[in-house]
Amino acid sequence: MMVNEHTNFLCKHARRRGITCRILKENSSFCVLEKGNRQHLVYGGIVFDSASASASSISRNKTATNQFLKMYNFPVLPHIKIQDLKEASTFLKKHKKVVVKPLMMKQGLGITVGIETMSELRKAWNEVEQVSKLSKVVEKYYPGIDHRVLVINYKHIFVVQRFPARVVGDGEKSILQLIKQNNKTKTPGKRKKDIEIDEVLTSYLKKQGLNLSSVPAKDSLIDLRGTANIHTGGTSRDFTDEISKEVKAEVIKIAKLLKLPVLGVDYLAKDINKKRYIIELNADPGIQLHHFPTHGKSRDVVTKILDMLF
Repeated sequence: MMVNEHTNFLCKHARRRGITCRILKENSSFCVLEKGNRQHLVYGGIVFDSASASASSISRNKTATNQFLKMYNFPVLPHIKIQDLKEASTFLKKHKKVVVKPLMMKQGLGITVGIETMSELRKAWNEVEQVSKLSKVVEKYYPGIDHRVLVINYKHIFVVQRFPARVVGDGEKSILQLIKQNNKTKTPGKRKKDIEIDEVLTSYLKKQGLNLSSVPAKDSLIDLRGTANIHTGGTSRDFTDEISKEVKAEVIKIAKLLKLPVLGVDYLAKDINKKRYIIELNADPGIQLHHFPTHGKSRDVVTKILDMLF
């Protein structure tokens, strides 16, 4: 049986503390943790039986998330759910630069960033159709850094900044050669994913006037995608010690409103402590991101979770 990596990570640490972990054969995303007279059913290594089912459902729907946050005056970007290109075109004309996303997918699948023309919009629409036939989401583009803020037990806060797949020029190698070189490097915890060369990547290069044969100048930073996602070759940096009390209070308030003892809040911000926008909520956030950042200090998130349960 191929065990879900998040379930496996949680169980490994639980067993070290004398907690029995039994993984369901039918679906390895589920496990049961037991110690003494306490028992917890866990999904995906992070969703516990104490979490609100309705809030978990809201977090999976980007439009419901946006509306819920807006209802309580949390900072969000202009955003609509659409069924056809005509609606998307009207939104693009109003906001000039947009992002297209599937309504309910994760890990950056089907997302196109920085759309400015109708031809780009049609292409993005076709790409999102490949991963989801459900309604689409169009959101105003904002050029910020992606931040994942994780709150545990309504008090413990951990933060990472996430960056898109990128290469640094040396004045000699092509972008293709730099990608191959990057894919050979290793990071702690084996969390690094290879940069995949696909239509999204080549299109993003084209918008910058580049292609895979281009040779970037020495020390120039070339972003290969518009989305900052580890699963598509992105990198991360621990930011926990730099987050403000205001942001901490904000994510704790959201978690309490949703009754989610573990919650990931995704922000876009140039400086998160001054101005920020929430773009997604995650009821099942991957905690290994905080244990194994590409840069910066490792954070022992799993211990806080097990302390909360047992």
